[in-house]
Formats: sequence, structure tokens, C-alpha cells
Amino acid sequence: MKKFFLIAFVLIGITGYGQFIKGTRTLGFNFGGVGYNSRNTDDDYVDSRLGLRTKSQKDFSINFNPSYGVFVTNQLLLGGGISLSYNNSKYDEKYDFVFNSSSNSLILGLNLYSRYYFAGKNNLFPYGQINFGVGFGNGSGESTEKYLSRDSSIVNDFTQKGIFNVNAGLSAGVTKMLNKNVGIDFALGYNLNMFNSTIAPVFSRVVRGTTIESGNGGEYKSSNTTNGVSLNVGLIIFLDPQK
Repeated sequence: MKKFFLIAFVLIGITGYGQFIKGTRTLGFNFGGVGYNSRNTDDDYVDSRLGLRTKSQKDFSINFNPSYGVFVTNQLLLGGGISLSYNNSKYDEKYDFVFNSSSNSLILGLNLYSRYYFAGKNNLFPYGQINFGVGFGNGSGESTEKYLSRDSSIVNDFTQKGIFNVNAGLSAGVTKMLNKNVGIDFALGYNLNMFNSTIAPVFSRVVRGTTIESGNGGEYKSSNTTNGVSLNVGLIIFLDPQK
């Protein structure tokens, strides 16, 4: 992956010349902010009485990411912005029990980026970009585990406190100018994301419709790290330098 970006930057940096002017300001809007993922799994166990063990997970997210930047040279653009993201995740599993869970979170973040425009022509201006961001938020969720043969279930309601999210990435892209002041960004990038939060569950055990036990499950820390390739599309508006 690193070799890919290095080769791309070298190739796009040896042609033509740029048209941007130091002091030009930009407004950016990322269109790549809606995501959906669905996964289903069937595990065929030896026990023929219970049959398949089925699992499914569905994740949905939507992000709003406006940004502002300034050309500090004719080719180097520095900027930042805010991000607001909503995430929903649902998980279902069925075997000799039925397990359902759902969680929601809302995260507000601050992002910084540095973009360097290489040579361009025919209204196409390639660039390389690095970005870094942090986010803070809260969430909540619930899960239910039902044992049909025993007519019992365990219900968990939980809050997700102190969400702290750190992300960093780099990308290679191109800005297609539609006119003098408006362009569309297309970029292929690599992103690393680290997510931490505190989970505080409250549980109850129900047998034949009657709650026989309930209490606080105690707080515990949860963290995960993900990385991968992303394809992004955005709108960028170029404003004349301030007088």
C-alpha cells in the first residue's frame, strides 16, 4: 500500500503546472459519509436437533464533514473541519437460544488535514493528502438473550460513555474543476481508526414473564482498532484570496 501511494505521488508530480494562488480559501463537503454493511453466517453443527446456527450483523453510519482551508503556498492547502457521525449496529444470533442486540452512538469530532497539489492540466489537479482527527461522544444499546425451551431470558440495557475516537489516514486523489470556483474530489485512501469507550450495563433475568433478578453489571472498558481502504467523493469550493 505504501509503495502504491509513493508511485502515484511521483507519477502525478512530474506533469504540467498548477493554477491555485496563495491565499485562496476553500470550503469542502465530503459525500462519502454514508455507509452500510451487512453480514450473514450459517454454521452447520453436528447436533441435528438444533440445525443451523445463524448469525447476522448490520451496521449503518452517516457522517457530515464540512471543512475550511487556506492555500499557504500555490500548491499547499492546510485546513480543518468538524465531523458529526451517527452509527447504528444490529446483531442477531439463533441456535438453541435467540440473541438480539442493537446499539447507537453519536460522535462529534475535529479534523485537520494537509493537501499538496501536484501539477495539473485539462482541469484535473492530482493531490496527496494526510489527515488526523479526534472525536468524542456517547451511545446506548440493549440486548436480549432468550432460551425458548426454558421460557427464560436475560435483558441488558447499557450506556456507552466517554467515547474517544482517533483516526489518521493518507490518500491520493484528483480534483476535477467544473468551473473556476467549483471542483469535485475523487480520492482513494488508507485509514486507521482507534475507538475507546466505557460500557455500563444494567441487566435483568426474566423467567416465565417474571423478573427474578436485576442489577448493575459493573463498568468495563471497550476498545478496538480498525484499518482499511476507502473511496471518497467530495465537493470543494475555491474562494478568492481575502483582500
